[in-house]
Amino acid sequence: MGSLIGAILCEKYNFVGPSILSVFYAYHKYFTRVQTHSTIPYQLFDITKSIPDNLTFPCYIKAPCSAFGVLGFTLKNRKSLECILPLVKKELPKMNAPLKQLSQKYFPKSIINFLKKDTMLIEGYRNSKQITIEGFVHNGNIYPLFITDTNFLGNTRCIDNFSLPSSVTPKQEHLIKEQTQKDISAIGLNNTFFNVEYWITDTDCELIEINARTAHCFKRLYKKVHNFDVMDELIHLSLGIKPNIPNMKPTCHALQGNIIIQKNGNSSDLFDYTQKSPSNVRFFILPDSPIRSLSEFKSILGQFELFGKDYESIKKIADEYRNRSIKKETR
Repeated sequence: MGSLIGAILCEKYNFVGPSILSVFYAYHKYFTRVQTHSTIPYQLFDITKSIPDNLTFPCYIKAPCSAFGVLGFTLKNRKSLECILPLVKKELPKMNAPLKQLSQKYFPKSIINFLKKDTMLIEGYRNSKQITIEGFVHNGNIYPLFITDTNFLGNTRCIDNFSLPSSVTPKQEHLIKEQTQKDISAIGLNNTFFNVEYWITDTDCELIEINARTAHCFKRLYKKVHNFDVMDELIHLSLGIKPNIPNMKPTCHALQGNIIIQKNGNSSDLFDYTQKSPSNVRFFILPDSPIRSLSEFKSILGQFELFGKDYESIKKIADEYRNRSIKKETR
């Protein structure tokens, strides 16, 4: 939502920035699929209607405008969709309300009417390697930069950590950057940073989503690994100045670890906040606070960054800290 508000302010005051419509196309994941001519099967599901008969399982369902995977679930069969519908029907209208209100003043009538319905996006299921690519657009020129690996917790869809530099091959890197150029162009983004998530194999690159903003949480990773200050470069871009292209040779390895809590309950019963951490932890959930998961990604209690000579050594440090701190009976 913040990226949309930013685009509105840019347009209202004639600042340098992306158009409102292009940011909306990125923000609403159904329109992203339409604009990029996605090859993955997808359809909208009106939560006030009956479950469609044409679903192919497994598939994935998500709120088209959610963040952090909220209301995102893998569906193995029709029954699994029926099980999550009460939660979706309770939470989705609340999530959609701010966008509906914003649309009344700044969006075309066709989109205003479209947003009146509370819909979920159902799309084909993929289970391949996942990455995020960061870059920017300046005066219509697209510059893909950093590729970050998304590393999962065991066989779950919970994100254990993000790591930089990526382990992709040169061939995969070329494929990712080529596809990024096409997808950003299709959305119409201009004069903004972006980050794009993909599923990848050795031969293909399938879009997950586009964000019309920088991955701000990765700023320490970019600074340490590539000496790239994303906040400074954002200022340059906002003034119409092309951001500096960094040295793409990494100086170290970096990991941003998630503290994942798998159960619901009181945070202090599930996590030991007194344990010494290997780096500063940004806690999203404070002690003695309720934890309630709204997706298959469970709840992220906090994040931290580690840096070192290789991924394996810093991953070991991250695991040791989390194993000490996450109470065993709650895993």
